[in-house]
Amino acid sequence: MVTKVLKRLEIIKNSISIEDEEIIDLQVLKLSSIKDDEKLTKILNLVTQHRYEQVITLIDEYIDSYSGVIAIEKNEVQGLKLELKVIEQEFQKATEIKSEYLEIINEFNTQYNLKLGFVLKEILYIRREKLKEKFLYQKYKCEKLKAMFIESNEEYEQFSFDYDVELIDKPFNLGNEELKELKKYYREASKLCHPDVVCNNFKEATDIFKSLNAAYARKDLINVKDILDSLKNSHGFISASDSINDIYKLKNKTVELRVKLDEILFDIEEIKNEETFQIIQQIDNWEIYFNDLLYQLQDELKRLKSNVDELKVEVLEEDDELSQDEKIKEKFQQDWMQKIWDWADKYDVSDEILPRDKERLLKIRILDISNHDLYYILKEIGNLTTLEKLSLYRNKFIRLPEEIGN
Repeated sequence: MVTKVLKRLEIIKNSISIEDEEIIDLQVLKLSSIKDDEKLTKILNLVTQHRYEQVITLIDEYIDSYSGVIAIEKNEVQGLKLELKVIEQEFQKATEIKSEYLEIINEFNTQYNLKLGFVLKEILYIRREKLKEKFLYQKYKCEKLKAMFIESNEEYEQFSFDYDVELIDKPFNLGNEELKELKKYYREASKLCHPDVVCNNFKEATDIFKSLNAAYARKDLINVKDILDSLKNSHGFISASDSINDIYKLKNKTVELRVKLDEILFDIEEIKNEETFQIIQQIDNWEIYFNDLLYQLQDELKRLKSNVDELKVEVLEEDDELSQDEKIKEKFQQDWMQKIWDWADKYDVSDEILPRDKERLLKIRILDISNHDLYYILKEIGNLTTLEKLSLYRNKFIRLPEEIGN
């Protein structure tokens, strides 16, 4: 406020020297709203009376009396600008860390779909056809079966769509040196156009930043480099710490950016605590991990294909609808139990922990499969509806099947 008053008095003083009464009157009008400053009021009265000789002397005295305040204000501005610049740098660094973590997860999911998607798609297709066969055999009478079939069909259709999109829009395959260049160019470009840091052309900066992130997600090295070059060669964007000189605006921008920095740091901690991210960090070799999963999925696919064929034969051979229904139920029960037993054998889960006997298995109340380095757990565990406690500590699950909630 003081700075503005002093600047307007300087304008009045200079306008007197060039005899520009119009500018003088305008500045007097701007200053007339200030009522509690006797010295200023006296100056304005003298200006109104055109007693300019006295006015110039009083203006000089007034400005000199506030020279200390001006120096303090300038120091405060410089301090705030430096504080804001430090926060901008912390914000950029945090943004880079978050982007890097999300890129790791995105890359893992992409590789998961590309390496396993074709098997998963076929498994979902056979499951859908299996439910469809049962649904038709029941002659549309079972509402629960109908709901399961509809859900299975939707799951297959959605996965097929997503998988096909993944194949079409898959990221570029870059070598290690190219990946280093990609990250380097992205960091440089991000600093030049991040919309939360720039102070001019906000909409343009936002659009460029979105394009930059999209190109980075696709690992489009050429596009990221082009965006960086364009930012360097254009007028560019000005950071808030370099362009704002008003104390109140600097304070507001500092508070605003601190809040956003806290949000980014919170997001980073959430990502680090996510089970998926933690599991990814524990995998030493993605290739070995995906090959192991592929083997498991192919094994499941073989069983599914075999079960579908047997189901069709049974449906054709049996005339008694009620007895056939019981046989099918018995067969499906035996199937999921056998899958659990095969899985337990593969991962050395003992008979004491997971019984290999049908009656004991159906009565099991506690299942502790901790410390087995498991990457996955069968959804058929959800059929053990007598379970009261399921312990899964110290394993390496990527995800858990919804069926365990049964």
